[in-house]
Amino acid sequence: MRYKYYPNLIRYIRPRLKKKFPQAEPKQNRRNLPGHLLWMMAEMQTFDHSLNGSAKAGRWIGWIIAQAEHLELITEKQSRRLAKIDSHRGFI
Repeated sequence: MRYKYYPNLIRYIRPRLKKKFPQAEPKQNRRNLPGHLLWMMAEMQTFDHSLNGSAKAGRWIGWIIAQAEHLELITEKQSRRLAKIDSHRGFI
């Protein structure tokens, strides 16, 4: 899958999420946090490239990062570095 929003962050978080939670499947269900995060990362790639789509992707990646940090999949320093790379490359 080609990621149009925050590809570096997603390519970092997604495999670590799958490794830590191998049974996780992408589903829209906040009670199943690993599956919900996988669903969100895939779903946000369907957003259009309008200002609204970009803004929504930004909100979603912020929530994904917060939950990934909570699950100890990524550190704050790593997430800031990857977000900066995505931002400089225009993937926001």
